[in-house]
Amino acid sequence: MKKVFLLIMVLFAGFLLASCNNKKEMEVTRQEAQQMLASVDGNKSLDHTASIKGKINLEVFIKSKDEENHEMSQTMKMEGSIDAYADLSSYENHFVYAKLVLKMNQSTTMPGIETQNNDMSMDVKIYLSKGNAYLEGTIEEGGKKVTSKIKTTGYFTQESYDDMIGMLKPGEHIEGSKNSLDLIDENNDFKMYDLGNERYELEVAITEELISNMLSFFGSQLEVTFNSKNYLTLKVVFSDRFESLTLRSNLDMNLKGDLFGTALEGTLKGKISLDIKTNVSKPSGLPSQETLDTYEEGEMPDILGS
Repeated sequence: MKKVFLLIMVLFAGFLLASCNNKKEMEVTRQEAQQMLASVDGNKSLDHTASIKGKINLEVFIKSKDEENHEMSQTMKMEGSIDAYADLSSYENHFVYAKLVLKMNQSTTMPGIETQNNDMSMDVKIYLSKGNAYLEGTIEEGGKKVTSKIKTTGYFTQESYDDMIGMLKPGEHIEGSKNSLDLIDENNDFKMYDLGNERYELEVAITEELISNMLSFFGSQLEVTFNSKNYLTLKVVFSDRFESLTLRSNLDMNLKGDLFGTALEGTLKGKISLDIKTNVSKPSGLPSQETLDTYEEGEMPDILGS
């Protein structure tokens, strides 16, 4: 019995080692890596289902003074998550599910004026199916709390579907670009791995220097001081289509300087995680179409846009 157990352990260890060895770092230039990405047929990803899972925790404080020495301070805190699934392979078979949880607090203070607060929270589930939109959950804003279970018939039309697909197609909205994933800047650190079976993984690390340069876009006199290790990393797995995208970021910085003629100083803290996968199974436990159709007819709130 011990020999059988030992044999199983040896085989299992060999399997793990073989799996690890399948991922091999490649020596490629930035141009070659970009060419590999550009060769991907991004439209194929739209023929598959997709899932999105994300979390955000963000805190921003800004104190500003304009040319006339009028002072104002603003604080914004936001915490939320998304868990979504989509099948957009055709209009006839479209199905979208998204669970959104969000808490946000904004406050503005100016001399001589009472501090203005704007609190908002939501915990909702949204569905798009058979051309209709369905919403179930609670939205609270300005002290008003509304719990709904409603549907809007004819909300998601063929035209709406075509517009959405047009936005998702790589290069459709970026002139001269086949793929909208232009990820490898000359200041980024990147690695390319061969996963076997003509599958690849691109890892991109956006440095603090590049983060600072990106923020300087809003004003060359804007100084950025990092309080802890800041990072933004991105992983993309692809073959003949995009298979997954993983984003992780941690930001903790002070801002000081001039922005469009306004002197300001403040802090920015936040963590963001995002995971997108294609060719996934439909989540279990979702309501049937018959159940969705029992929702009361009503108008979708602005959460879904106009």
